[in-house]
Amino acid sequence: MQKQRNIGIIGAGRAGSALAHALDEARYPVIAVASKSQPSATRLAKRLHGAQATPVAALVALCDTIFVAVPDDAIAEVANQCHWRDGQYVIHLSGAASLDTLAPAREAGASVGSFHPLQTFAGEGKPGRPPVAPTKSCFVDITVGIETEDELLTYLQKVAQDLGAKPLVVSPGAKGLYHAGAMLACNYVVTLVAAAQQLWATLGISEQESRAALLPLLRATVDNIESLGATDALTGPVARGDAGTIERHLVELGERAPAALEAYRELGRLTVPLALAKGTIDQQTAERLFALFKAVGARPVHPSTGSGRMGIRGREERDSRQEVRA
Repeated sequence: MQKQRNIGIIGAGRAGSALAHALDEARYPVIAVASKSQPSATRLAKRLHGAQATPVAALVALCDTIFVAVPDDAIAEVANQCHWRDGQYVIHLSGAASLDTLAPAREAGASVGSFHPLQTFAGEGKPGRPPVAPTKSCFVDITVGIETEDELLTYLQKVAQDLGAKPLVVSPGAKGLYHAGAMLACNYVVTLVAAAQQLWATLGISEQESRAALLPLLRATVDNIESLGATDALTGPVARGDAGTIERHLVELGERAPAALEAYRELGRLTVPLALAKGTIDQQTAERLFALFKAVGARPVHPSTGSGRMGIRGREERDSRQEVRA
């Protein structure tokens, strides 16, 4: 049976604080905390059982297992300034950084890895506000992406399971795509909701009103994805093949919210294959939708205006004829 390993956390921000509390709740011995901000390290250490705030050098000397919970760009700096030793475990929490950022620890004989909580810890550590004290519940039922070498894999898988999380082994060199996928599903959802609120703000709808209206829709969508999967959860005009509605959207965005137009087009192009896979549109409809989303620089007007200017479909048909003649 492997002896209990003393744990140190470098970084007392959102992710480091969440992990420290979860480990403490799971009875893992977190004995030292270090941070660029000494007050932050002290606050975190006081909320743990038996931990002390120490300089980074002292933490590395005391601990067998060190979690490096600093911003991605600072990982290599931390790794280069420490005196690692054989037998240590050195793990960063980045979802994107490679293990090469921990090369100095590896060269000193330590086992290196990454332990990325696939979770958002928003609301902690804002300027002028101490981090919120998270609990083990932050890790229950989430996934933790693990990339590592040798026997450290077994240790990190057990840590994830003891925190109530599901370990997911990420192939070496695949962190970029892994993290990009997580960013699309998390960070950019926030961006899309903010963009939707901005559109509604032009109609005089307040942020509070739009949030109250959109959140139930967002929650129902997430529930549908959970129960049906992403493809079968798809609804809306693309899933229905409703080209007229999409054209009206493009018209309105082009005239009143051009900053959102290109994002709408790109998302539409990504959505058409989902509708095809779901079976709610045929290939001919898909091609028509692709043509609508492809139109660049078109300035159509709403069909109800009766204007003689060329609409999106007319422009696309003209461009297609020119391409055939060419």
